[in-house]
Amino acid sequence: MCGICGIVGPPDPKATDRVGRMMARMRHRGPDGQGVWSSEDGRITFGHVRLAIVDTSDAGAQPMHHPAGLTEVVNGEIYNYHELRRRLEHDGAAPFRSHCDSEVILHGIAAEGISFLKALNGMFAVAVSDLRAGSVWLARDRLGIKPLYYLMHGEELIFASEIKALFAALDVDEWSVDLRGLSQFLAFQTPLGGATLFEGVRQLEPGRVLEIDPHVPLKAQLITYWSASALTPEPIGYAEARSQFGTVFGASVRRHLLSDVGVSSYLSAGFDSAMVSAVAARQMERDSLTAYTGYYDDASGWYDETGPAKELAQASGINHQPVEIRQQDLVENFDDLISALDAPQMGMGAFSQYMVARSASTAHKVILTGHGGDELFSGYPVFKGALGRRVGLPRISELPHLAYFAMSRHRGRNNPEFGRGLPVLWSMSEQKGLLGNEVDGLSPWKEFDELAALHPDPMQRIFHTYLTVYLPGLLIVEDKISMAHSLEARTPFLDNEMVAFSGRIPQSVKLHDGVLKALVRDAARSRLPASYFDQPKRGFPTPMRLWMRRPGCEDLVARIASGDGPLEALFAPDFVRRFVGRYRRSPLRSLRALDEIQSHKMWQLLALDSWLRIWSDRYGIGLRLS
Repeated sequence: MCGICGIVGPPDPKATDRVGRMMARMRHRGPDGQGVWSSEDGRITFGHVRLAIVDTSDAGAQPMHHPAGLTEVVNGEIYNYHELRRRLEHDGAAPFRSHCDSEVILHGIAAEGISFLKALNGMFAVAVSDLRAGSVWLARDRLGIKPLYYLMHGEELIFASEIKALFAALDVDEWSVDLRGLSQFLAFQTPLGGATLFEGVRQLEPGRVLEIDPHVPLKAQLITYWSASALTPEPIGYAEARSQFGTVFGASVRRHLLSDVGVSSYLSAGFDSAMVSAVAARQMERDSLTAYTGYYDDASGWYDETGPAKELAQASGINHQPVEIRQQDLVENFDDLISALDAPQMGMGAFSQYMVARSASTAHKVILTGHGGDELFSGYPVFKGALGRRVGLPRISELPHLAYFAMSRHRGRNNPEFGRGLPVLWSMSEQKGLLGNEVDGLSPWKEFDELAALHPDPMQRIFHTYLTVYLPGLLIVEDKISMAHSLEARTPFLDNEMVAFSGRIPQSVKLHDGVLKALVRDAARSRLPASYFDQPKRGFPTPMRLWMRRPGCEDLVARIASGDGPLEALFAPDFVRRFVGRYRRSPLRSLRALDEIQSHKMWQLLALDSWLRIWSDRYGIGLRLS
């Protein structure tokens, strides 16, 4: 796990220094080493900062070189590299110089070309220079677990694992906000389809390769090497799927334990992280797995997940480490959190993840997560809505979600932004109040229309919406938050075989007997304490709605309520101040479920304000609407 960066374009005598600045801005991603390489003609410069996990010796240092004229920098882990290495050596590959998983990519592309990416089971963002072909390739894993950003600036293409590193290579003091990306963030909590909040900065989409001709003028084309659209259900019954799940999941967790350093785990009262922890603990020596659970010093009930987590830890021989999270932690770490994210992304749970990751990083370099379980195995109530009457009566805790989406479908008959499967925070009419006529003509739901064309069946459309539109945003947050603390986060649910297995299972089977995530719950019965089966669907709940109205957060809230902060240059005058006033007095504040959307909106405004301040104060770049 590492950070990668580089510049491709006309020879520049300062390229090495510029890439050095990019690496320095990502030092948290790779505190164990760094390296820079430039091609002889000066058109290509790569940089790498290393977090040593597999083969921690100097032999695993990057950039790595191949005698056929290839050079690579990689961020990620390849879990099937032993098998791939044996295959390549059998076929006559050049001698390997290390036992590092990243070297397999270099030899594989040298032997088979960029199509070798299809064979990789893991998470990765990679840049490869191939002097034979005269090309540079940027590539990203199938589901976007590892991020990679790029920017065409003048005659150059600049790329990096983090946006803040891109700008370390530039001499600019202002930059434009991408209006479409901002609109999508306001609506769906994340920009879509490769967009970011920065004009011209693109995120390489999952399963894609960007092929670059480094000669002037630069030429670049996108190639898709894997697409989730290939995942189509087969006629598999529940009994067969249930028998296969345990085998596939166990093998995935075993692969994700590959490491030359200690492995830890997140642990909550939810099935996904609990199943990962339980299976990992069984496959490791007793008491060798440490699991971390966040809890709040002044919030209990709905927000307290420590009870079931403690029970599982005791039953499984897990070293359980509860992590206390305080309201004061939010105030003290809020700007650092937004800085780590590069830009506001997703919702309030990012803060709690940030605090738990910070604690885990004091003793570990690797942590297992439960990301992907809900998306792959129908864990959100909206999946029931897609199946309609065929799933029976919902649980009480699911009613607010189902009611919201039922109303969204009704609103969607006359308004195309609703009824697409994801909750909408700021509607386009509300955005017009925020941004004025700037939003006229925007279509932030284009990606949903493309999915609808590919998947006319509503059940498959919901599955692909959450897998390819929603999940990538969550994965960005997990990567940025963990790597801010030099911690590698791994996702066993997103193993290639798990994804392929999920794609074969019909949604009706995943919701067997009207139960969310039925396959996971069934497999959990022999592994988790009974208390897990009494828990409502929560998803790392965070008491922000309580904290943001308490005295301890008044300075943070006052930054956006004062009427003279940076948001005033982004949004309509007094809009934010009026919203904050209504939020503080809202009659919904005592009703958790109904208050959540307003609280998410409040979080977005606080995050956008922090983002604008950080880029001006820390990086010397003023952000504005063009």
